[in-house]
Amino acid sequence: MDNFLAPFLGGFVGALITAGVNIWLYFKKDYDETKSLIKALRTEINNLENIFQMEFYPKITEDNEPLWYSYPLNTDYFVIFNANCSKIGKIGNDDLRSTVISIYTMAKFFMDCLRTNNECLNRYDQALKAGYAVQIEEAENALRLSKTDNILPTVKQIRVLLARLKTL
Repeated sequence: MDNFLAPFLGGFVGALITAGVNIWLYFKKDYDETKSLIKALRTEINNLENIFQMEFYPKITEDNEPLWYSYPLNTDYFVIFNANCSKIGKIGNDDLRSTVISIYTMAKFFMDCLRTNNECLNRYDQALKAGYAVQIEEAENALRLSKTDNILPTVKQIRVLLARLKTL
């Protein structure tokens, strides 16, 4: 009986060890991928912040004038985020995960605000070409509201979120 039991127990223990190693490797790979994703997201966010600081922030906050710039918005600035949305939930740090999601949500809303501003600029240009004073004034007011009610509050929130990310 011992001759039968020893190989059976040995095989069973070997199978448990193999399963344990495979489980450990699976979780290690998942952990490493999540860690790499966090680094990639931080890099993308840092690059977006640099663009934001150079291009947008000075023009948006320099005065009370409307944003007189039309931005082409046909580039996907969120490549890492968009390609890895389903994996962001694996980020174990609740504050980090929440902040990353909030930054991208606000950044996408900022792009929508710029689209609205672009539309207001188009209306303004059309009113100028037509020479209708009332429409020019309405379009200029729409541009001011676009900046004060949408763009500026969004910019302020993005700056808060970027500062929070630096602490995580």
